[in-house]
Amino acid sequence: MATIVYDKLSEITEDIVLGLENLYATTAGTQPMDREYGLNYDEIIDQSPEIAKNQLALEIIEKTEKYEPRVTVEEVSCEIDATGGVVDLRVSITANEDYVADTEDDDTEDDESEDEEDEE
Repeated sequence: MATIVYDKLSEITEDIVLGLENLYATTAGTQPMDREYGLNYDEIIDQSPEIAKNQLALEIIEKTEKYEPRVTVEEVSCEIDATGGVVDLRVSITANEDYVADTEDDDTEDDESEDEEDEE
């Protein structure tokens, strides 16, 4: 299981973290209706440890951009044992500035509509 590292005071919500944990725990090709969802562990596991680390990091960055655009991956670190199994996977994320800006705009619109309702 991946450990997702983020600033608890940031715009990142629990649903984002749960979605990423699910994405990283799913093997690509096993999700009906979206065979690309998840990570291609089968292709990565047969590589040497250094190549596997790089491929896994790239896969995490690409899939996070596709399936969770509200965050940006800042760093991926992993330890791979001699048998090719991932021992420890850490993914550091930050809130995507575009997402934060969109959320603030939505909040402003909600506040304005509440003010209009109060005036009536």
